[in-house]
Amino acid sequence: MLNLLVPALVFAQGSVEDYVEQGIAEGQSEDFDKAITDFDHAVQLNPNQVEVYNYRGVIKARKGDMEGAIADFDRAVERDPKYPHAYLNRGIARQTKSDFAGALSDYIRYSALGLQGLANNYVSLYIWLVRIRQNAIAEANKELSSYLEQRSDASAGDWVYKIGEFLLDKMSE
Repeated sequence: MLNLLVPALVFAQGSVEDYVEQGIAEGQSEDFDKAITDFDHAVQLNPNQVEVYNYRGVIKARKGDMEGAIADFDRAVERDPKYPHAYLNRGIARQTKSDFAGALSDYIRYSALGLQGLANNYVSLYIWLVRIRQNAIAEANKELSSYLEQRSDASAGDWVYKIGEFLLDKMSE
């Protein structure tokens, strides 16, 4: 009987990494409450681990708690102002809440951090969407056109280019 308790006690005193790993797995299986509990434990063990706040914020957003998600992304940004994922995720949460000015600020900050790849493509499209919602159509179109022209990793046939061209009324459905 005692042997059965030892692994449970070891896990109960797990590391930040153990809780994060378990929280990610539970989030993927949509057991959001358990995931949040595991991320809470990880934060208690190390309140300075930026990624944990970001992960917990993502789970809260998926659960529909945008205020809680934004608060966690805020904590991540406070601890590391150069952590890009918190800006992207907070921007999405703010956009969901129709805080377009806040979302735009986060997307611009994310872009300024100089990341490349698919996520940056998404942010350029998000910026366009937010600017359109703010009725800044000319600015939205100018920025998206400029972004599409300067992309070094794209061909004229890739999907981001096609979506951009469609949004700019340069291509039909």
